[in-house]
Amino acid sequence: MSDIGRIGKQLMITEPFYGFFLLNLNKQFSDSLPTAGVGKQGINQMLYVNPDFWAKLSDNHKIGLLKHELLHIVMFHLTMRHNYMDKKLFNIAADIEINQYIKDEWLPEGALTLTTYDIPLEPKAGTNYYYQELLKNLNSSDPDPLLKQMTSSGAGDMHESWKEFDNLSDAEKKLVQNQVDHILKEAATTINKSRGTIPGELKAKIDELFAVKEAVFNWKAYLRRKIGNSQEIYTKKSRRKPSKRFVDAAGIKVKQKHHILFAKDTSGSVSNAELMEAESELHHIYKAGTRLTVIECDTKINDIYEYKGKYKDYVTGRGGTNFDPVIEYYNKHKSKFTTLVFFTDGYAPINVKPNKPMIWIISSNGKTDTEEFPGYKIKIPKNNE
Repeated sequence: MSDIGRIGKQLMITEPFYGFFLLNLNKQFSDSLPTAGVGKQGINQMLYVNPDFWAKLSDNHKIGLLKHELLHIVMFHLTMRHNYMDKKLFNIAADIEINQYIKDEWLPEGALTLTTYDIPLEPKAGTNYYYQELLKNLNSSDPDPLLKQMTSSGAGDMHESWKEFDNLSDAEKKLVQNQVDHILKEAATTINKSRGTIPGELKAKIDELFAVKEAVFNWKAYLRRKIGNSQEIYTKKSRRKPSKRFVDAAGIKVKQKHHILFAKDTSGSVSNAELMEAESELHHIYKAGTRLTVIECDTKINDIYEYKGKYKDYVTGRGGTNFDPVIEYYNKHKSKFTTLVFFTDGYAPINVKPNKPMIWIISSNGKTDTEEFPGYKIKIPKNNE
């Protein structure tokens, strides 16, 4: 794979975002495909490249091939194809869309473009648009002869490896998409740190990934009404409140502030999308005016840090689930914290009881029966609820 690494570095120089995305993608030379394609590996995606085919390409065409396959992934073509009746026509529509985002010198001869067929097509209009326009042409009284030939011939599926994704359940497709979202965020975070730019074709998607959703709970009201008597007190010198004891001296301004322990379940059963739900609620609690200590935990406590309003782009853990270590920590340091907020999917038994108030936030795909959980319980609704 060393040559793919070399070409990947060239892609990194010219288009850093796609270069970083490629770094996080599993890659393998294989004779299972005549050219190249993306296949399924668990809930991840694997880029397969035929070594003989690869060796015959120029460097420019190698770069174009890699970006072509990456675009299919980030446009979610592999998990959306099952929605379309004519798979060959979808393949053509998908290629027409993504090849618009690849430099002409990187495209091989015969690559599908807006001008391949004698059909008027709008630029950068999306795969569904191209599919519907091509389908309309095929069903017309005078279909484009080349399009008709390509869709009606006995030739094989030009995206043969995508068949692995066609029969996945909705839950499995969601897991695959979550993995892509995670790699997109990793690449975007790296690019932002290096002051690079996000590709225009992906900006709306990435903005959506980083968007802070509305809180599912009124944290300000809860903090004010339920636990208002348990607060840390800070003192701050203020010129607005002059000292009565010493002339011209600054006065003391007293400010009360909650200190909340926020536990984040980072076990393997919690998806990346659910972890983003945790980040959203964490940020809203912070904005409500609290001091926040975060615990990341699976069967044990893996990390403890203070949250200061900035998203942490990696998590520790991803093992099993055990609530006890966190609740034991909370009980041991109960004088330090206003309350414990525990974000989880809820799939673990309760063996240790908290000695102070606590709140459970159950993820959107989490357990629905949580009667045995001590404290206040909040269930994040699913998107369709």
